[in-house]
Amino acid sequence: MNGPLEYLILIKERTKDSDSYFLTPFPDFGAMMSGTTAVIEASYGGNYFYWSNPAAIGKYSELPYTEGDFETIMGGISGSTIQGWMAMVGSAVWTGLEEHDLSKPDEYSFSFMGIGYSYKVDPDGSVSFGGKSFKVSNVEWSWAIGNVRGQGKAKIAPELPIPVETEGTFSQMGGESYYSKLKLEDLRLSRVFEGISVEIEQGTSLGETETSTETQTETSTSTPTETPGGGSSDNWQLAWDASEPITINGEDYVVREVTFKAEYRVSGGSQVQMTVKKGYRETKLNGEDVYALYAILDIGGETYNYTVYVEPDYLSEYTSGILWVPAVYDMVNGPDWVKVEVTGPSCHYSMDDSGNMEGDYNCGYISDDFQRYNMVWSYPTGFYGGIYGDVLSYVTLTSNGQGYTVEPGDDISLAGMGFKTYRVTWNGVVQGGLAQANGETVVAPELPFPIEVTASLTMPGGGGIYVHAELLDIKLERAR
Repeated sequence: MNGPLEYLILIKERTKDSDSYFLTPFPDFGAMMSGTTAVIEASYGGNYFYWSNPAAIGKYSELPYTEGDFETIMGGISGSTIQGWMAMVGSAVWTGLEEHDLSKPDEYSFSFMGIGYSYKVDPDGSVSFGGKSFKVSNVEWSWAIGNVRGQGKAKIAPELPIPVETEGTFSQMGGESYYSKLKLEDLRLSRVFEGISVEIEQGTSLGETETSTETQTETSTSTPTETPGGGSSDNWQLAWDASEPITINGEDYVVREVTFKAEYRVSGGSQVQMTVKKGYRETKLNGEDVYALYAILDIGGETYNYTVYVEPDYLSEYTSGILWVPAVYDMVNGPDWVKVEVTGPSCHYSMDDSGNMEGDYNCGYISDDFQRYNMVWSYPTGFYGGIYGDVLSYVTLTSNGQGYTVEPGDDISLAGMGFKTYRVTWNGVVQGGLAQANGETVVAPELPFPIEVTASLTMPGGGGIYVHAELLDIKLERAR
């Protein structure tokens, strides 16, 4: 290697996974995808990389700042070096010893998933780190699968989570061979975890001053001071599914229309604000009874109307989710429609189920950034409906955990009724694990839609998108 590789990853909260990434003796950037990464910094061979994600510390509208190229950093390290690292981390010294007492001499072999492992344990001596002494054992290890072999030796202190020293060779008959050696030079120990200050001084928001925020790598969560009473509604867990009547205060209602105020911004772009009104009504098309599902979008001083006609038997395919989200892509690309029609300020497009098409196919596309906003809400690619991932499974609105923090929100009034709300703060990964997501979702237990969603999604090392949507109005009809 051309000098040392130095890297720093700052996270908002410690987890078991992040601790494992920290202990791995090679650049394991898995922590970048933890959903809590605030800063990544790396340098090697004269190249420098820096990335900050203010959303990790609650600054959702501040999009990431990037300096340098991460690929340039890693591209300067030879493939054989990386292969050597990987081979060592995958070696037998990291597995197969967990259930054995390393303080006693032992010799054993076993097979697991087609791989044969062998060990010889010989307790011998001690080492000191941080003023503490630890007994160690010499371990000879080997493994084999097919024509691939690995063998070596290690010095292990049973009380420490990583080997003191390990080396080995890895080879494939007729292929390449690698030798790796790792030695623990120093270890800092502390009875109490000492957090460090995190300052994110640069964001990509235009016209904004520098943001300086302090946090620590370990945080605590508080238990909500107010919780729903016994028998509280769980309609909020329907997650946009209003295909069946919902019960509010003992009365059954059908949702007919929702109106959202929304905004978004992508890295390098400006903030875009809009209102989205969506709902459905009965009508006729070619003499047949159908439902007209509509989305009326006011954006940038222009109005776009999106209408999807469906037969009554297929209405629930839309009212179960994609009709209500504050976006239009999934609706106009939904299943089993009879006709789709889009009208803009100076364009028109329509297509029926026989393939007859008229007008401009790109009518209603608006912009690439608008389509990115749509993808955030999309069922197959985004955090559907803005309630991230497994929040529906783990959040009870009465306690914290699983990466979520719950606290009482403000009381609101919609459709002539009052509702208590709860704010869920979350983080994680979405879009197939490729994007880190941070945000807050406000829910009213009786309603199947979030009251408000604030979120930032970003690819670590790359740009991001900020979205915000707030439910302004909902029209309900008493169920017949």
